[in-house]
Amino acid sequence: MSDSVPPIDPAAPPVEMAPPVEYTNYPRGGGVQYGGLYGSSEKLDALYKAYTGSSWAFLGTVVVWYASIIPALISADSKPQWVVPGFIAAAVLSLAASFFLYGRSVKRMGFGMDWDDKRVKMVRILASVATVFCLGIIVPIIMQVQIGGETAKYGAPYGLFGISKKKVKAAIAALKAEGR
Repeated sequence: MSDSVPPIDPAAPPVEMAPPVEYTNYPRGGGVQYGGLYGSSEKLDALYKAYTGSSWAFLGTVVVWYASIIPALISADSKPQWVVPGFIAAAVLSLAASFFLYGRSVKRMGFGMDWDDKRVKMVRILASVATVFCLGIIVPIIMQVQIGGETAKYGAPYGLFGISKKKVKAAIAALKAEGR
């Protein structure tokens, strides 16, 4: 019975170990935690600015929405026929405002994540439309989670309270020191 068991190859890796990077058919990622620097300092800086800019864009769209809906709500008692057109006007204003306010953040996000222009335009339009339907609360969340996943490759992981400015600045300094 012991003759039928093949001998163990001493050069073979143990079963518990993951295969070496060159033998995997999936990306292992980059980042500082994987032993190498990823991307460029300009892209990481653009991602961080897009991350913070999406929060400001959300705040701006909320202010525009409420500032444009208040007249319709105030006139609801005296002129109820103006409520529906007031809501439609508020929706159009918030659509235009979000298209403008999210523009820079989406463009920076696209640069940092190597998106083509078509994808940047599509994301910008979808962010604007989503603002009308759910007051835009989902837009910055999706953007920030996407950006957080990308910045983790640079060694600045996305935590419970977002991206650490200190870790981003350290990763930018490391990339600049390497000339990237």
